[in-house]
This record gives sequence, structure tokens and C-alpha cells, in this order.
Amino acid sequence: MATKRGRYVTRQQEAVVAFFEGRVGESLTVDEVCRELAAAGTSVGKTTVYRAMERLVADGVAVAVPDAAGGPARYCVLGADEGGTCLVCLECHHVFPLSCEGLDHFVEHVECDHGFTVLPRRTILYGYCDSCSAAVRGGQR
Repeated sequence: MATKRGRYVTRQQEAVVAFFEGRVGESLTVDEVCRELAAAGTSVGKTTVYRAMERLVADGVAVAVPDAAGGPARYCVLGADEGGTCLVCLECHHVFPLSCEGLDHFVEHVECDHGFTVLPRRTILYGYCDSCSAAVRGGQR
């Protein structure tokens, strides 16, 4: 086993990280990750996937996205310069990092006028992306 920042890193954990490198913005459940890795010939247990994803979240590389309907959490790796508040599509589960001056004003307003400190890196807004929104409006859902 190799160590990284004082932590042990196994081949299976490295396989999970490598799996997500080509899937920036795509959110997957632990079960989906296990199935896709197994289909590609890499057997990785759920605990290993959870540990790898929690490390990526702790390092600020990924976000854990609670399911709005109460299902299992989804994990998403962000681009190198992304972070902060995320928009999550309820239909396709894509995650869109949001960097917006309007959001900055909103956070400032909430803090100043309502005495509540917002943590943008832990804030998730749910809704529908452009593609899915059009399908919902068109009754194709």
C-alpha cells in the first residue's frame, strides 16, 4: 500500500479515483460505481468506494449530493477550479458548480439581514437543467 498525505491508499481506492477522473460533473451512487467498475473488470467493495469518495469530499475534490427524494447519496468529482455551491438536476443528476456574483450578493444578504452564515461549499440547489427542464415542460417526463 502506498501512502498519500499520511493515509494509506490501496489499488482499489486508486481505481475509484481514476474511474471518476473522466466523469467530471457526473454524479453516481456507490452501487453504480461498484457495478461500472465490475463491468470494466475491477472488483471493488462498497466500503472501499465510500472511503475513497469521502476522502475526495474531505479534500474538496468531490461533493456528496444527498438525494432529494431520500435515496442514496450521489458523489460527483468537480473540475480543478470548481467548487462552492452546486446546482443538481433532479432528472439527469448532473452537477453544475455555480460561481455567480448574484449568489455572492444573496449569501451576503442572508448573513447581514438574517444573521445566518451560509457555507457555499456545502450548499446545493436542486432543480432541472435546461435539457431536462424542456422535457418536463413538454410533458415528456
